[in-house]
Amino acid sequence: MVYGLVPPDSPYYGFQFTMHERHESSIPNYPDNVQPLEPAENPPDPASPGRVVVSHSIGDTENSRVLPSGPNPDDPGGRPVFAHIVTGNAQVADMVSSALVEAGIPAGGLFIKELPPDYVLTADEFADSFRMVLRMAEPIPPGELAAWLATRPLEPFRVTVPGIGVTGYGPVTNIDRDTGVDQKDGTCNIADNWEKFVESKFGKPDVRTVMTPRVYDDEFCHHTGTYCWGNNNDALYLNAMTKHEDAMEVYDLSGPDSRVVVAGIDHVANGWADVWNWDFYDGRGAGTALETYLFSEAQADDYGPDIEEFCDQNPGQCNCGVDLVDKLYWMQLRQNCEPEDAHCRELCAAFEPGTPEGDVCLAEPPTREIMNRIYLSPDTATGPDWTNTRATRIFGYE
Repeated sequence: MVYGLVPPDSPYYGFQFTMHERHESSIPNYPDNVQPLEPAENPPDPASPGRVVVSHSIGDTENSRVLPSGPNPDDPGGRPVFAHIVTGNAQVADMVSSALVEAGIPAGGLFIKELPPDYVLTADEFADSFRMVLRMAEPIPPGELAAWLATRPLEPFRVTVPGIGVTGYGPVTNIDRDTGVDQKDGTCNIADNWEKFVESKFGKPDVRTVMTPRVYDDEFCHHTGTYCWGNNNDALYLNAMTKHEDAMEVYDLSGPDSRVVVAGIDHVANGWADVWNWDFYDGRGAGTALETYLFSEAQADDYGPDIEEFCDQNPGQCNCGVDLVDKLYWMQLRQNCEPEDAHCRELCAAFEPGTPEGDVCLAEPPTREIMNRIYLSPDTATGPDWTNTRATRIFGYE
């Protein structure tokens, strides 16, 4: 059980419930079906011998669109409170819920995460390990977040009720992400033409990439011991993959004119998602995100001149009644951004002492791998469906 204060206001927060590791003897298909890690994923070491790291979601992530909360009994004017009860036994859930309400926790703030019958949470070496992860999306005012964290706002408890009967729950089910509404429908090819327009600013790229979805199956991961740490089900994960989709594309940005250009739809401005971001990873396979690009940064840029120039060249797309004209964006990633580089994010992390920042970069010739996350469809309260979503295009210039 976890009791605490609701996180500060942000575009998104969610609690992912995961099985972290399992004893190999409790995995029916171990080791034959154990899958390799996804690119840019580094698992923690198993906690004890004879266990394998699995780490996969238990059903959908519970998020700010669906989680209940109630008035704070200790501070009626303060942040609301909540309590999450995680159990495979409905009788335990009833007893704990009653005890919480009797202690003053509002019944409207209780949430029960039901575990399926084949998840084993005991104290022996064959038990599954449980983990709960809180994700919060930027932007959150740093002072507000720091103040919330300083209160130690979340308190975990393990509750054991000896001698009680067992009333189990059914299998885990996931929300169907497919809304039947295609983000590309009715766009008068505006997204295609926007991508061509942005590409034309730089010429023919050395690498042209369409983002590839990472599709997870929680139950497959559970039964085979697959490591699926990335499967936060509130998000659609997309990787920039090589042409044959067998590896992450590595973009070389070491040359004086090298850049990566991203062109697409602002999914937040379009109402398709609550949050999106881009992570740029070390291209040497270190699995570390070195830069992050947020939807709020894209929305803070002035695309007025770009849109005006685009519509002058594509009046048919801009005048066809489509509500996407002001919901398009582009950005570029470079080792060093020049003053004339619009919508540019700089890679260099270290400069020669005594020189103005931006003059002499000491960083190694950079390579990057790229991943995009699109969080929380308002229509389903889970991650958008990849078949409905317009995947952003990437152009690499070496």
